[in-house]
Amino acid sequence: MIYQISGKNSVIERLTIREKQIVTYLAEGLTSKEVAALLHLSLHTVLSHRKNANEKLCVKTGVQLGAMAQRLGLLTPRDSAPLEPHSGKHCTRENRLRQFN
Repeated sequence: MIYQISGKNSVIERLTIREKQIVTYLAEGLTSKEVAALLHLSLHTVLSHRKNANEKLCVKTGVQLGAMAQRLGLLTPRDSAPLEPHSGKHCTRENRLRQFN
């Protein structure tokens, strides 16, 4: 399927601001539950936005959603320091969310 990436009636223009925000966080590796906590939304609300975005972007899986987010330019390099190498500690929810604050 061919998508119009930019311009009037493009795929990206079909998404609401909140859907773009949620798709971006999901594509960056956060879970729906983590996105809900970060944005102070209910899990149900995040899942509804995700479902709507999936339908608008004609994707079915999280991997497809992440790939489409990258194609649409929703993913940008962060200004933060690179993640430290694995220190043997478990990746906690707090550590994952700290990257986005």
